[in-house]
Amino acid sequence: MSPSRKSAPSAVVGLDIGTDSIKVAEAKIAKDGITITGVGIARTPQGVIENEVIVDPVGLGNAIKALLAESGIKTKKCVSSVSGASQVVVRVISVPKMKREELAETMKWEVERHVPFSPQEVVMDFQPLDKPSQDPDAPEMEVLLAVAQQQLIDSHVEALLAAGLQPMAIDIEPLAASRSLIDLSQNGAMGETVGIVNIGSTRTDLGVFENGLLAFPSPPLGVAGVNFTREISEALGQTLDQAEVTKREFAAVNLDGFAAAAPEPDTTTQGPAPADEPTAFATAFGPGSSTFDLDEPVAASEPSTPPAATGDYTSTIDGPVFDSPDLAMGPAFDLGGDEPAAPAGPSFDLDAQEPAAPAMGPTFDLGGDFGDEPGPAAPAFDLSDDEPEPPAEEVAEPSFDLSDAGSELDHGQQAEAATPVGQPAPMPVDDGSTEGQVFQAISGVLVDLANELRMSIEYYVNRYSKTPERLYICGGTAKIAKLDEFLTRELGIPVVVADPIKNLPVVAPGVSPQYLNEISPLLPVCIGLAIRDMIG
Repeated sequence: MSPSRKSAPSAVVGLDIGTDSIKVAEAKIAKDGITITGVGIARTPQGVIENEVIVDPVGLGNAIKALLAESGIKTKKCVSSVSGASQVVVRVISVPKMKREELAETMKWEVERHVPFSPQEVVMDFQPLDKPSQDPDAPEMEVLLAVAQQQLIDSHVEALLAAGLQPMAIDIEPLAASRSLIDLSQNGAMGETVGIVNIGSTRTDLGVFENGLLAFPSPPLGVAGVNFTREISEALGQTLDQAEVTKREFAAVNLDGFAAAAPEPDTTTQGPAPADEPTAFATAFGPGSSTFDLDEPVAASEPSTPPAATGDYTSTIDGPVFDSPDLAMGPAFDLGGDEPAAPAGPSFDLDAQEPAAPAMGPTFDLGGDFGDEPGPAAPAFDLSDDEPEPPAEEVAEPSFDLSDAGSELDHGQQAEAATPVGQPAPMPVDDGSTEGQVFQAISGVLVDLANELRMSIEYYVNRYSKTPERLYICGGTAKIAKLDEFLTRELGIPVVVADPIKNLPVVAPGVSPQYLNEISPLLPVCIGLAIRDMIG
């Protein structure tokens, strides 16, 4: 991949902080392209993140610092991501078609209509979606809106500074994953409609991309990695930690291990089959709920007044994000590829081996000129080779234990027909082995995951009259053997286990090819963060 951003720093760390694990990747750019020069994964310490909220930034920062040292990563410039169902909102909304100067003012009002928390305490950015299929005469336009609570950004940056990193930008996970899986893809994904399913520990996200643009960010699904772990824990009488180890070692889908499902009831006389517990998708976005309507505004606790024509509207989201006099930074949400604006505050030394750089405020920017607040020109990044960073020391291969990833589905393979929504879950067959017991324990979660994904995809298909041509699955749970084949069969769409390292050369001391293959499905976000400013 040839460099396309002359202003990009020569080396960047991508940092993906999850509730269960922390993932890092170091990318360096030179004349011959981009190379991944370091990767690492470590468990997120208990007690530093609760309910997707960082409660101990210093403790988290120390864990990140230790991971960087273990991985032989010395680069300080960092791009990270934020997530959290209660603190981050990513939506595609429709607004009347307008000019860019009008859109900036309109979005300040739209934030109050579309986010469930106070607009006085948020940072946000937006980007119009210019789809090739869009009708040029349509009276409305679609805009990608991303909003995060100020407190989330503050604690996130505090953790990065505690780790000795220099935050450059803050991104969102779907856009980061798309860079490593779609933008760098060699198999035509950039021109297709592609879904990325990120199965995390406590949340699963689906993003559908059209020609590389995020067209549909689904609300978080209610099935995630912890659901599999809990079922194993209950079935085998293990602690959650023991069940997590068992899941990685023995969890696999037995495609032939489902007994025949019970016949569907005659709904004309009996009504639909009863459900002991509705899925999270049905609860949040089922009949009578408008939450899943991405254009439906969130009801405000108090009535708001739109901006007056006389210009007396006072923005609640402008101005410096950080109040500390020692850390005066610019807009703090950067989801695109623009250079971050230079800060107003003093510089601080993050690395004695590198020249002190200005304290760069992580900016929240979806790309382009939209949504960016004007500021002083950013300092030029030194891309010369006069003072190269010291080479990474040889480090021992990490011992992060992961099971083998499922086989990748050939893109040309035809998927089988999907199972209708609402069909009773088939009964798993237990052959008496540990693998059989684990499969029996997780089979219900497998069916729930397939059903929730199916409903999200059906919503997208009904709204946009398009069907994803393939799905990538990533995250630790994506490594459950034959999960990709199971979802392919259930959804009727080819499903592929994400493998971002095949799109870039990796030269990481102390990391074997076998280990890289094992952890690759966990790396799409951190690699996408690291290369954010290095690709077009």
